[in-house]
Amino acid sequence: MEQPMMVARNGVITSIRKIGKYKSIQIDGIGVNGVVLNVDENTIIRNQAGEVIGLDDLAIGMVIHVQHSLAMTMSLPPQTYAYSITIQSS
Repeated sequence: MEQPMMVARNGVITSIRKIGKYKSIQIDGIGVNGVVLNVDENTIIRNQAGEVIGLDDLAIGMVIHVQHSLAMTMSLPPQTYAYSITIQSS
C-alpha cells in the first residue's frame, strides 16, 4: 500500500466544528484565515502523553502538531485532511 503524501505542522486551534458527520478543526486563524483540518473516524488524536483521545477532548487555544494531506483546497481558508493530531500544550 502506498503511503499518503503528508505535511507536518504546528498550530493553535481557533475553531472546532461538529455538524452531523462533518467534523473539522481550524488552526491559526478564523474566517478566511488559517487552515481547516477535516477529521473523521480514521484521524488519530493523541494527548501529550501519547494516549488516544477523542475530538471532544480538544479545545480552542490548544497548540497541536498535525500531520495532514499534502493536497489542499484552493478555498479560503484552505482545507485538508488530518491524518493525526497530537496536543503539544493546553
